[in-house]
Amino acid sequence: LVSRLYITGYQNNATVFLQKDNSLFDRSFLHQFLLKPELQLEIGEKQNEKFIAGIGYNYETIDANRYAAEKRLNALYGFAQKEWLPVKDLIITLGARLDKNSLYKAQFNPKLALAWKAVEKLTLIASIGSGFKAPDFRQQYLSFTNSLVGYTLLGANELNNGLIQLKQQGQIDAAVDITPYLTDHTLVPERSVGTNIGLRYKPGNNCNITAEVFRNDITNLIDRYNLPFTKTNNQSIYSY
Repeated sequence: LVSRLYITGYQNNATVFLQKDNSLFDRSFLHQFLLKPELQLEIGEKQNEKFIAGIGYNYETIDANRYAAEKRLNALYGFAQKEWLPVKDLIITLGARLDKNSLYKAQFNPKLALAWKAVEKLTLIASIGSGFKAPDFRQQYLSFTNSLVGYTLLGANELNNGLIQLKQQGQIDAAVDITPYLTDHTLVPERSVGTNIGLRYKPGNNCNITAEVFRNDITNLIDRYNLPFTKTNNQSIYSY
């Protein structure tokens, strides 16, 4: 039984002054905190007896001038993996992980892997499994305008409020219709399914040759894009 505890914090406070008259040009701050306890159970010493399971928790906060308010994240996860040796020279590994996050729906990701020693020096390997990439604070809640260049970057959840504010401030031309973009922009996690097939050849004690072919299929890809209209200063508005 193994327990782990990870705690970290980061703070940054910065001010920028103009050299010519010592006037304040920009002030920024970022305060971030992460707490991550985890408990893991490992059973079995022989290969066909190995079983691993665990549970963990993530608590993260971020407060910065580039966010409208302090943001918090709570995430609970559990995982398990079991190995079997049904016949000589064949190893089967089955695993799964479940994540429950306060910002998106629960994610379940299984994986199956096989390793078969066909002959003394040649092993065939194969695996298939799913995974996900969660949208982070920046992609969801960032609200930032570059004071020097003038472009604006809005997280998906801040796009509605950000566009309305820019329109009220006259930074978006009055003739531009922002109504089609005032909808629900909540990001969901990226999901992927990966398949891998390969060979491992060991001609000698000090030499290993591996060849693999893999394929990844990704849905709900999270990417940055620019809106099809600009601000009155001809700079772009970006979101995710």
